[in-house]
Amino acid sequence: MPASMRPASQQKPPTSSKAKMPRAAPSPKNKGNTVVTRFQPYRRCAQRPPRFSLFLRLPPELRLQVYDHLLRMPGALDVCGIWNDRPRTDVALLRVCRQIHIEASHVLYSTNTFCFLEHCDDFNDDMSDPELAYCRSWLRSIGSTNAGFIRNVHLRLREERPTKYYVDLLHGIAGCTPNITRLALVSERHASSGRLVNGHFTSVWEPSQVNPTSECVLYQLYRSVRLFSLLKVLLLADRRECQEMDRLCALFKCRVQAVEREDASRKDELGSALWSQKMWYDGVPAGKDKELVYRLNGDEASASQSQGGSDTEAADEGDFDSGDEDM
Repeated sequence: MPASMRPASQQKPPTSSKAKMPRAAPSPKNKGNTVVTRFQPYRRCAQRPPRFSLFLRLPPELRLQVYDHLLRMPGALDVCGIWNDRPRTDVALLRVCRQIHIEASHVLYSTNTFCFLEHCDDFNDDMSDPELAYCRSWLRSIGSTNAGFIRNVHLRLREERPTKYYVDLLHGIAGCTPNITRLALVSERHASSGRLVNGHFTSVWEPSQVNPTSECVLYQLYRSVRLFSLLKVLLLADRRECQEMDRLCALFKCRVQAVEREDASRKDELGSALWSQKMWYDGVPAGKDKELVYRLNGDEASASQSQGGSDTEAADEGDFDSGDEDM
């Protein structure tokens, strides 16, 4: 039967030439209702030119000066977080980008002095290894690469602990930070005193004085200190005879410096770096070129003085030889 003769109920609706719009699947709540969605035609986005940081266009020397100005601290940075008023470092700079992180990390860890202390209270007053755990956890948290950048370390020796404790501590530090060039060993004696904390009277450990480090302890720490193959300066807070200090120079085979015990005490909560204190002793092992050792350590003043002294000695020897020839 032709389509025109068919009843209206059997006739198909006229089809349009346009494509049908896709329909979205009905939602489980409203199964009878359908929502027609329109798809936007694909448009190719214009490629934006890459953005370069103006700071990274600066010469590397200027960028290093900026890092040094922001990240270098005047005092020693407490690793264990004992001092309350710790200086703030702008370490958020390290999270800007990968290149700045690599460049600034080297400045942060190589120029600052890190002090390893322990919580001196009765709760932690045992012969376990709280300080060793703090040091190792901190060194692991910064990563092996950043730990390898560390050059300057302060280590406070507590006389109440056995020497083997600090032998193990130095072994642990040397395993994580093998590139230390300056190491300071300060021996402290702690006294128990009372303090009112939150309405309760409790006793805490406080560093009362800096004691001289005995030669027996230094000889026991000798093998651990020698693990730092790049060690150039060993600093002690002690007053000894110059002959004894010369023997220590020959023992450790590095430059040995000494400051007064009062200068090494914890006067302030910021923890001043001992390298900036006045040295009453500064010795170099015998048999080494003093001028070369001083210049390797960055001490141009001592190097010039050593050079002047060697020139004077050479002149005196020349005068003596000329006098013998005349005779």
